[in-house]
Amino acid sequence: MPRIITYLSDDVMQDLKKISKSSGESVSKISAELIEIGHKVKYLQEPQELNLLDKKSDLADTYMEYFLRILNINSEILRKLYDEPSKFHSRTAELKLKEIKTRIEKLVKDKLSKQ
Repeated sequence: MPRIITYLSDDVMQDLKKISKSSGESVSKISAELIEIGHKVKYLQEPQELNLLDKKSDLADTYMEYFLRILNINSEILRKLYDEPSKFHSRTAELKLKEIKTRIEKLVKDKLSKQ
């Protein structure tokens, strides 16, 4: 673990020594635990907004990808109903769905890389 040097007031140091005596752990171990707890509390309060923004953009990208897949599947169904040639070269429905998936994933990646 990395070493951290900090300066504390006498009152805080006395409190840490009292906690150390009652718990049987060293002052440095207690200080490390307090810092870690403080970090977790701070992390849970602030970065959630940033994480939510990242998650929202990830969800938007995922929804866009699924939406485009559904549109392609529907267009293939309509082509089949009207006896038009398919844009996909696979013979089975499963292979066509895989081809749609890979084509849409590539399209989304290209679009995201341009942004």
